[in-house]
Amino acid sequence: MEILVTGASGLIGRHLCPALAERGHTVHALIRTGSRGRPPEHPNIQILRGDTTVPDSLTGVLADTTHIVHLAGVKSASRSSTFQHANVEGTRALADLAQTNNIEHLIYMSSITAQGPSLPGTPHSAAHHENPVGMYGESKLAAETILAAHPIRDKATVLRP
Repeated sequence: MEILVTGASGLIGRHLCPALAERGHTVHALIRTGSRGRPPEHPNIQILRGDTTVPDSLTGVLADTTHIVHLAGVKSASRSSTFQHANVEGTRALADLAQTNNIEHLIYMSSITAQGPSLPGTPHSAAHHENPVGMYGESKLAAETILAAHPIRDKATVLRP
């Protein structure tokens, strides 16, 4: 498979990319220009500079891509608009590109903060009665909502670790 991993220099991406490459996949590791994260290393990893909120920066990247793992996002910011731009609009733009390029599967890494806390002794068993935690959780839930209504929804998986 040819897999685009957004947020490839982040905590999860820098470990996921080499693991995918070790399994024989070609990995296109998308790293935002100016990112201070360490790029993943492996012969089957192609480092790309781009930004999910700037679709033109992804021109040509998706031509050979069959799958996307969308990890990129902002976790800490002082303004709601920053979360909205990166986490919500970035996800919308990537979903649009995935649909246009006939991507086989899009995996979106959300957050348990999109759901919110459970009551003591009663863990969540399904997505319902969301009570997101903070602006970050609200933005992750908004991105999930976009994917649920998007034409690519049948090819999308949302994970809430």
